[in-house]
Amino acid sequence: MKNKLTLFWAIFCSCTAIYSQNFSLKSCHAHNDYVHQSPFYEAYNLGFGSIEADVFLVNNELYVAHDSVDINSERTLKKLYIEPILAEIEKNDGKLKQPLQLLIDLKTGGNSLKTVENQLIGYKELFKKAKVTIVISGEMPLPSDFEKYNEMLNFDGRISNEYTNKQLKRIGLYSQSFEDFVKEWKGKNQLGDDQLEGLEKFVKTIHKKGKKLRFWATPDTPTAWTTLMNLKLDYVGTDNLKGLAKFLE
Repeated sequence: MKNKLTLFWAIFCSCTAIYSQNFSLKSCHAHNDYVHQSPFYEAYNLGFGSIEADVFLVNNELYVAHDSVDINSERTLKKLYIEPILAEIEKNDGKLKQPLQLLIDLKTGGNSLKTVENQLIGYKELFKKAKVTIVISGEMPLPSDFEKYNEMLNFDGRISNEYTNKQLKRIGLYSQSFEDFVKEWKGKNQLGDDQLEGLEKFVKTIHKKGKKLRFWATPDTPTAWTTLMNLKLDYVGTDNLKGLAKFLE
């Protein structure tokens, strides 16, 4: 058994080395991007292809914060993300330096999504041309209500949900907790073959649907990053933007 496991890891790591060489920051996800000194700009300038912002609706305004107690009147979705994206599009003749996925994690329900739609709808064609994709996560509507919102808004899929073909078209990507597969892993040692096989099977299940996948609650270490890249994950998330960028150099 030990020899089989050693051989498995030799093959696994060999494939990892090959795959990670082709993995770029365009497939990296800036988790809780707004906590950094320069929200949007740090991740964007490094070349990240996906950025996440937690959003609260208070008095008809969308605020970006981790918790409601952190809400600051100067830190709105418009100021931290929409306006910078528009400025970059204008500066680059209608394009961005790289395609961008903006994952908006709604922390409040009610009219939150409708307010997001109202703030973005005027930029639908501009965002489409610039390859800006909006994905809504968190307090999402029921799949049966997806059609009530403009098609520029995509949704964060959950494997626990059954989607019709029409609803599946509105899924921008799937997100799943890594701890559903591996618990208490610190990202320092290599995973066992049973754990890897379960993860690989799940990734293939999502890819067969023609959708992209990211995990949340993953360790932020080189070993973890490499493991996720080897699994051919579409987005590898991190809070350590510069660390992951340096790792991929």
